[in-house]
Amino acid sequence: HQVGSTTVVIVGVVLGGSTHEAVDSDIRSLLTGVLAGFHQLGLAQKGDVFASYTTEWGQKVSAVAQRSESIVTWGDSMVTASVTATPVTTGTKGQAIGTATFTSGGRSVSVPLELSATIDDPGPGWRLSHPGLIVGAP
Repeated sequence: HQVGSTTVVIVGVVLGGSTHEAVDSDIRSLLTGVLAGFHQLGLAQKGDVFASYTTEWGQKVSAVAQRSESIVTWGDSMVTASVTATPVTTGTKGQAIGTATFTSGGRSVSVPLELSATIDDPGPGWRLSHPGLIVGAP
């Protein structure tokens, strides 16, 4: 059975049918009920923000989903999410920066994260005017 872009295979057994027609009817009823519980759940859309960065010199960028992703679940299965993002001080737009991982029913889906914009080097003028931040002094 097709659920969104995923093929779901259902395997089952019906016992105790008095006739082939009765077994066929029971199977159709069982499949109708089971298939109604499956649904495709959107996890991330390309460009969704999962983390943000603010530099000492005031530049702000985000870690965004590199692609859209979904998962097929059944019923009210719980979906958990975890995000890992690498600390950065400079970087280029599109640079791989981490991962958002979603888990449901023993299946995991990972979405790569990338920088939404370039984080520029502040330059020598900023460095000279902020020596405490450069050497780690308060």
